[in-house]
Amino acid sequence: MSPDKHRIRFSSHSGIIISSPIDRILQSLAKRLLEHPILQVGSVQAAVTDIHAETLPALTDNVVRLRTMSPIVAYNTMQRLDQRKYTLYRDPSDPEFTRLLSENLHHKLAGLSEWAGQPVPKLSDQPLRILSHHSQLRILKYRDIIIKGYDGIFTIVGDPVLLQLGLESGIGSKNSQGFGCVTRLATPATTPKEASFDASGHAPTRVGLS
Repeated sequence: MSPDKHRIRFSSHSGIIISSPIDRILQSLAKRLLEHPILQVGSVQAAVTDIHAETLPALTDNVVRLRTMSPIVAYNTMQRLDQRKYTLYRDPSDPEFTRLLSENLHHKLAGLSEWAGQPVPKLSDQPLRILSHHSQLRILKYRDIIIKGYDGIFTIVGDPVLLQLGLESGIGSKNSQGFGCVTRLATPATTPKEASFDASGHAPTRVGLS
């Protein structure tokens, strides 16, 4: 970020990651960029010099360790006594943070299943649980709207179908604005799958452009 915080200065070679659980979207995007390899970034035209696809291995375990590539956002829309609405952002120490992320993934799964014309997959009864190892508040301004999210490393326990969807579509809200993009880290063999979480619950394709 530039000192005045109004500009982002890119190096001569930068990259962008676009992730989706729908392969057709990424294939169409890649085809378009191969035909017209120019991206408009503000007032600058950036040339696309490389496109590569990454297949995310299917999850078979109920635990995944993640590092954020953009902040995870979880919020409620509240109403004041004068009926005006406001946004209440949640942090990883708040049980509501976990509930909102779980609810968001279930909504995404239902929407994706409806789009594909398939029944919603049957999930286990295991509740989603989240452990924040290192998280840091990020406050950003998007089109004059203040957004609060959290960067860091998280361990999430839950149904593998939901965890896979989170890796492919993003964790939390505002994914279409770039928030909640995550990458999978190796899960240490010593990481407990259940005991590391307290009673409150805290405890396949991606495209890269450059």
